[in-house]
Amino acid sequence: MPSLPAAPQLQEKWYVETYHESSTYKAYEGLRVRYEVELEQVGSLITVVGEKMGEVYRNGETENSGKARTPIFLSGTLQWEDDMWIATLEGKEGSTTRSPFPVVAKIKFPGDSDLPENALGMGECSSTAASASGPAI
Repeated sequence: MPSLPAAPQLQEKWYVETYHESSTYKAYEGLRVRYEVELEQVGSLITVVGEKMGEVYRNGETENSGKARTPIFLSGTLQWEDDMWIATLEGKEGSTTRSPFPVVAKIKFPGDSDLPENALGMGECSSTAASASGPAI
């Protein structure tokens, strides 16, 4: 049986951007949300702690500060699947007006040739906040 390629080492600061392709709240469709997160990796276990840094709407961009920098906490595993490493994460994102809401992300690490410039991984993200979902880079 051939050995698996080395797992990506993800323990560092990351900048993540999600794009809301669909949402039950029409104003969220097309919204891009930016996060700054720190990943901690122990073997195949991953913990993500960070905060929302800003949002990009059709009519402009906002940079969050103070309470608007809501926290995000995710945890999960890194597994070899379909000839690539895949991180499957679940957790919660804070809200300025409500209780934290669940977030699910699946990030794929297919290798440099299949990724946009400056991206280390790409995948999908969804949350119960207005049933928003879409890609993440």
